[in-house]
Amino acid sequence: MAEEQDSGGWKEAEGLSEAILTAAVDCIPFAFFALNTEGRYILVNAASRAEYGDAVGKTPREICPNEQDLALWLDNNRRALSGERVEGEVELTVHGQRRHFYNVVAPIRDGDQIYGVLGVNVDITERKRAEMALQKANEGLEQKVAERTAELTATIEQLGREVEERRRAEEALQRERQTLFHLLQASDHERQLIAYDIHDGLAQLLAAAIMQLESYQHRRDGQPAEAETAFDAGVQMVRKAHAEARRLTSGVRPPILDESGLVAAVAHLVHDQRASAGLRIEYHSAVEAGRLTPSLENAVYRIAQEALANACSHSQSKKVRIALVEDGRRLRLEVQDWGIGFDPHALSEDCFGLDGIRERTRLLGGELSIDSQPGKGTLIRVVVPILEVK
Repeated sequence: MAEEQDSGGWKEAEGLSEAILTAAVDCIPFAFFALNTEGRYILVNAASRAEYGDAVGKTPREICPNEQDLALWLDNNRRALSGERVEGEVELTVHGQRRHFYNVVAPIRDGDQIYGVLGVNVDITERKRAEMALQKANEGLEQKVAERTAELTATIEQLGREVEERRRAEEALQRERQTLFHLLQASDHERQLIAYDIHDGLAQLLAAAIMQLESYQHRRDGQPAEAETAFDAGVQMVRKAHAEARRLTSGVRPPILDESGLVAAVAHLVHDQRASAGLRIEYHSAVEAGRLTPSLENAVYRIAQEALANACSHSQSKKVRIALVEDGRRLRLEVQDWGIGFDPHALSEDCFGLDGIRERTRLLGGELSIDSQPGKGTLIRVVVPILEVK
């Protein structure tokens, strides 16, 4: 009788333990399962049954929804039955939808003996979606930051270019002011020289002529011979004054420039330089256009005059070549020597002659190039658009 009671109590205790174990396993909020060494499920909890149904007694092949997931399950079980703990994030199909799980499959062992595998699948789909959303947001933010950075970089570069352009413009304006100042100085100097020439030459000759003619007026009645001499001297002084006036006029603006044009005026300039400098000067002209505007003719003549004077005075060359060529609708002036040359980038600030050439060329809308090296001569080339007199 006692044995029957003990046996009944033991069965009741065993049943209670199983019930407690089942209830405890079902309380786990994620899929929990166990397989024996034959690969059949011997335990699944409520969360696991909700995902794949009651799998007890079945194999993974009987409940797995697709071959891709089945291959992963079988490989994980195989590794766990060999004694390895398999752990990591996986993507599985549940009720036709792909979801993310944190999967752990570990061997059930007692010492060296393995009796099966125990596994859990924690659904982390919402966390992964949040991570993906956060990653997407971060990528979007990074993209916006990159775009904004690129915009700011472009703006900074544009500001840098504008600042550099403004600096260059200010430097160019300063150079232009200096050039204009030098031109004004040169113009004042020329006027001063003309004033000296008029005072010391023309004015003195006219004053002497007046004195001789006044002497003639006073002596013509009482001293006819002396009056005649004074008259002849006065006439001679007037002639000299006339020649001096023509010389001064030619220096300011040669009459031949107005009478015959630029080509003839440059030829006359070359002739005078040959006579005064004693150099071999070659002149080549190929201009078919008619008369040009007076301002263009005068500016090109002044450029030729300055360039030729520099070559004859400073180059120490025995030969100078000047060319005036019509090239389409442009006029090209070249003055070349084979003298000592110079470095065009190392000119002093008092090179008023070259500044004048540069400024006149700019005002004409032309281009100036100075090709020179120490010991290798100099070539000055000026190209300006042709403007004819209508």
